[in-house]
Amino acid sequence: MFLNRLISGLLILVMLFMSQSLYAQVRPRMITDRPAGSTGNSNLAYDRNGRPVRAQKGNDSLARRDRYADSITIFFKYYDSSANRTLDSSINDYYKRFPFDWTYNHLGNMGTAAQSLVFRPLMQAGWDPGFHQYDIYNFSLQNTRFFQTTRPYTEFGYALGKRSEQLIDIIHTQNRKDNFNFSIEYRFNNSQGDYQVQNATVNNLRLTAQYKSRNRKYGLQFIYLSNKNASSENGGLINPARLDSLNNIDDPFTQPTRIGNPAVRRGNPFNTTVFTGNTYKYSTLLVRHYLDFGKKDSMVVDSVVTRIFYPRFRVEHVVQVSQQDYLFSDITADSVRYKQYFNYHVRNLSSGDTIRFRDNWLNIRNEFSLLTFPDKQNQNQFIKTGIGVQNLFGKFGYTGALKEQYYNLYAIGEYRNRSRSQVWDIEATGKLYLAGLNAGDYAANLRLQKLIRNKRDALELAFQNVNRTPAFVFDNQSSFPNTVTGGLNKENLTKVSVGYFNSKLQLKLFGNAYLVSNYTYADSFFKAKQEATLF
Repeated sequence: MFLNRLISGLLILVMLFMSQSLYAQVRPRMITDRPAGSTGNSNLAYDRNGRPVRAQKGNDSLARRDRYADSITIFFKYYDSSANRTLDSSINDYYKRFPFDWTYNHLGNMGTAAQSLVFRPLMQAGWDPGFHQYDIYNFSLQNTRFFQTTRPYTEFGYALGKRSEQLIDIIHTQNRKDNFNFSIEYRFNNSQGDYQVQNATVNNLRLTAQYKSRNRKYGLQFIYLSNKNASSENGGLINPARLDSLNNIDDPFTQPTRIGNPAVRRGNPFNTTVFTGNTYKYSTLLVRHYLDFGKKDSMVVDSVVTRIFYPRFRVEHVVQVSQQDYLFSDITADSVRYKQYFNYHVRNLSSGDTIRFRDNWLNIRNEFSLLTFPDKQNQNQFIKTGIGVQNLFGKFGYTGALKEQYYNLYAIGEYRNRSRSQVWDIEATGKLYLAGLNAGDYAANLRLQKLIRNKRDALELAFQNVNRTPAFVFDNQSSFPNTVTGGLNKENLTKVSVGYFNSKLQLKLFGNAYLVSNYTYADSFFKAKQEATLF
């Protein structure tokens, strides 16, 4: 106990000493300005599109001190976006720093299973393992950022909550050269919960790197993700009515639960052991590289020649290798309680009653694409077509004795156009599974955004239609027990969205309308059903 208090006290002192620099507002300035640290000898600057160009040189010994000498220019792009974005270092909204959306709820403490309070079905075609209760806590390809910065940049966050709940968040990025950037991001969350057998831990790690050749013809992006979710499960209280007669606020922990070993008590905030519950591990390695063909040009400013390259045609390849492991275990299962509360018979072993369900997947994806840029002055307008092959290797059961192999062959198409005036932003994408496990699945997406009122406000319209195979966890081959009556049909989901953003009021209004058929859901602990009626 003394050690825990000492560690917490030291961390709080460190936060107090570092708070002035950690939460300082990043000085906003346009990307078209000179970069931080620019001097008469600097060779690096940025144009209005965020592309590095040669800076002007000067040898005036009477020049004044650069007002940006102690500032930083930093921007980023998301993995699947070509738009430059700037960091928001404000702290006026806690959810900007907290890995949990306000539209979600969980089982009582961070790291436990979470669900959206707003209807939000999975709009994703193709293979889906089916385990999404911890997605809100995890790093993903969609929220991965590639940075460009003139100076090393580091953020460190620490939050301490009730009952030793803690959150640690670290990110560091820097450019080794103007054409190479890397970033490291780590997040750790640990909470003990208010009830027995409720401790949860989340570990997230992300590494990224981005490289462009000097002639701007070749580019490479690298991503490594690792997520581990360990969450104990207690099945709920045996007698919830006893909560009405508690003597003090700490008594909930003394109430008996349906499953789990009550001898394992909370107290150590660094304890990550799960004896009864879920342990999910996800890691992925992705490399996207491309070769551009186009037109060379040059720009002369004050006798300084800057070489420019305009891509007109691109060959792109993406390879992704993912390992996903989903495990539920109860090494001291009470067969009587499982039968009483869940109507599940526990298999008796010589070493005692135990329960283990496990699905393990190896996912290898190769995607080849061709892109063309109709307007050389606008790299945010392009047409993309491609084909992909996905190989799936599944192991089921705790020892992985049952093995299956699957494949998918799919085609993709995409058109994007963000006008040079930045008024219009059009995005249209399509994906069709031609053969394999998920043959017949498809996804179509159309999004249109327009800036209005002198580019101060924005109006957005979107349409999305997805035809998808239900998650594999509902398949009888999964080691997680379920009962499917009569087989499952493909789900079809349609979504229409309207959004409006008012910059003066800092107000965003949006609405979604869904049309769903064959929606798949769990009717009980081990029974899957589909709602065939259109709703």
